[in-house]
Amino acid sequence: MRMLKRIALFALAAPLLALTTPLAAQAPHDYAFADSVSRAAPESAGRSVQALGAYFRDALPGERDRARGIYRWITDNIAYDIGLYLRGGFLMPPSQDPTSMLRTRKGVCEGYSALFQALSTVAGLEAVTILGQAKALSTDPRRPYRTQQHAWNAVKVDGRWALLDATWGAGDINLPERRFERRQRDFFFDTPPAKLIWSHRASQERWQMLEQPLSAREFERLPFTHRDFWELGFPAQLVFDAVRQEGFEGFAGVFTAAGHSVEIMDAPLNRTLVPGQAHAFRLRAPGADSVIAVSGSSWQYLRQEGDAWVGTAALADGEMVVMVRYPDIPAGAIVLRYESGVLPGDRRRGR
Repeated sequence: MRMLKRIALFALAAPLLALTTPLAAQAPHDYAFADSVSRAAPESAGRSVQALGAYFRDALPGERDRARGIYRWITDNIAYDIGLYLRGGFLMPPSQDPTSMLRTRKGVCEGYSALFQALSTVAGLEAVTILGQAKALSTDPRRPYRTQQHAWNAVKVDGRWALLDATWGAGDINLPERRFERRQRDFFFDTPPAKLIWSHRASQERWQMLEQPLSAREFERLPFTHRDFWELGFPAQLVFDAVRQEGFEGFAGVFTAAGHSVEIMDAPLNRTLVPGQAHAFRLRAPGADSVIAVSGSSWQYLRQEGDAWVGTAALADGEMVVMVRYPDIPAGAIVLRYESGVLPGDRRRGR
């Protein structure tokens, strides 16, 4: 059964190599000004869709900044309605119109997407609401995720469509404690289609924005990626290549460093590593003092080359973690975690 699973993943990954479209890769953009305008929005503007949309229309001339300002305001000011979610009302729930969202300052995905579309329209932007499926964490220990109905947006900026999800960009649901935890995520604004597809599948294929759209079955077969996964900046090609490798067991544990930006440009992504085998690592961690791969009593330091930390490391005992040390985190922040595995040939022989 495990071999069949690997074959299925390999067959699926081949068409994924053509997922990216010419519109997916965009030049980096500094949103500091747009974010500051969002934070400076007067309370009076937030009382009506017309006033708030007009505020962003007048304060931000660029379409990209205008869309970002609206996204940032929503993710900063609208809380996820955990009570409605737990009651099963996240699909076509009541009181999710834009006016109600501004009044209550809480809602679920339908309300978030409706509010973004309404504010964008007033601000002079063309936006649509996208319906489809998303993979969310599950409370079932036998399965890490469940697929559920979801709504997000696309907005036209500077002649192209950009994908975004203000709901996921606002924070997380803490299921054990039954509460919403606000956490603003930049990743879910202007998200590359080849990365968003791992967690979001639009029912209308055009809004997948892929050269080869995925069916519902193909989407289900994609390995699960935690919301923090793409925040570490993995190249889409690196992820696709990892899934295609024989012996892929699922993705390594990924974690973010609070208050710091980490970009992983090269690293093994399989959650299991064969003890003693060296693997290449390359990552950016601005402001870091050191980057260390720790396995048992083995501490393997990466070397700094320009703005990157590079080197090789091998799992020595039990597990290996890659941690980044900062002046304000001297003990180190773990960003990757691996478990001990065996060679594919040894697995087939039952060793």
